[in-house]
Amino acid sequence: MFLVGQFDFSAPAGRALFRRVLDEAVADGHDGWMEDFGEYTPLDSLASDGTLGTRLHNAYPRLYHCEAYRYASAAPRPLVRFQRSGYTGAARCAQVVWSGDPTTGWDFDGLASQVKLALSAGLSGVSVWGSDIGGYFALGDNRLTPELLQRWVQFGAFSPVMRTQRSGFALPPRDRPQVEDPDQIANWARYAAIHNRLYPYLLAADREYQRTGMPIVRHLALAYPRDAQASAREDEYLFGPDLLVAPVLAPGARSRRLYVPAGTWIDLWRSVAVGRRPGLLRLEQPRLLAGGRELELPAPLAEIPVLVRSGALIPLLSPDVETLAPYGGGRVIRLRDRADRLELLAFPRGSSSRRFLEDGFVRSTERRRGWRLEIAGKRTRSYLVRASLATLRRPFTPCRVLVSGCVLPPRNWRWLRSTQSLELRVRARRAVLSVRPCR
Repeated sequence: MFLVGQFDFSAPAGRALFRRVLDEAVADGHDGWMEDFGEYTPLDSLASDGTLGTRLHNAYPRLYHCEAYRYASAAPRPLVRFQRSGYTGAARCAQVVWSGDPTTGWDFDGLASQVKLALSAGLSGVSVWGSDIGGYFALGDNRLTPELLQRWVQFGAFSPVMRTQRSGFALPPRDRPQVEDPDQIANWARYAAIHNRLYPYLLAADREYQRTGMPIVRHLALAYPRDAQASAREDEYLFGPDLLVAPVLAPGARSRRLYVPAGTWIDLWRSVAVGRRPGLLRLEQPRLLAGGRELELPAPLAEIPVLVRSGALIPLLSPDVETLAPYGGGRVIRLRDRADRLELLAFPRGSSSRRFLEDGFVRSTERRRGWRLEIAGKRTRSYLVRASLATLRRPFTPCRVLVSGCVLPPRNWRWLRSTQSLELRVRARRAVLSVRPCR
């Protein structure tokens, strides 16, 4: 048992006290906090403005989170706030939402429920969301197994926020596997690195949410509202505009049946090899799949099924970035240390365009004879482009690469015939790359 108190946000003195508490946290050097609880307003309570607890109960999370939002918006440095409770109107003041205390299980209130919750959160206007990887409550026969932890980590990597839960509550008490265990660390390292590298892609998806309300985790009904089969799915989702993710939700499963919307898609793990360094990706001969139907995809224990939309332009951080935080330095490579580098993983087909980070965009155009890629940003960067020309409607072998009309020296690009992929490097603020076929 523990005591829970509430601030009276209807009173100026209550709001002032709340701000003084936050002032203390910031002055002590904290970069954020969890705005836990918020849903326990007693029904027999009375606020200073005369509002009864029966009316205040649902409104309280909005008052709570919005007061913290106003504080953080005027703070002297960026702050991260985690929210759990909510009601209508609270989403506009939420920053990072987590799903509370799920069960360490596969089904109800466990991993499968977390996927549904991610879809529900997105449909409710919440975009930056994550779950307690591994769950929290292990009651009775429920327990966190090594396999469940691996699958939850993989789902967490393709969630907006990847956050592990180390402890939780178990009754009867029992040991709990951790991501740093010898049989877990490779899985954690691989997917944490992939999540880290996707930062430019996720930041662009978050900017889209700010502009349009389209969440990062997208129920297929949002993207394919006229497709009844897509709208009926509750166990897969679009992660940003171009990645279709189908978490494995059953113990022992080594394949996954999912619905693939219309269009051409690329099976990511059959088309990209993961290097020895976690997060290092290398293009292979792509496996193209026709959508508009159900498919069975391989799902070995080390893989979460992911499809990439043809035409996708996926911006990635440099693979050696180890933290997005400004702290560290020296042997720890921070985002700020590689702010002038970006990798672009391209699966060109037809015409497509995408934003990256907060200030740039890329545009891909398939031409009768060749491929054109336009890159534009507000700052000069070094770009490593990895493009799978086998995904074009009319694949070709390149003989020349031009950058803004000038021939790119052969030492700055190479053609890998075995995988039909092109690699090139260019440093620019704005550049137009034209890839020409052999005559």
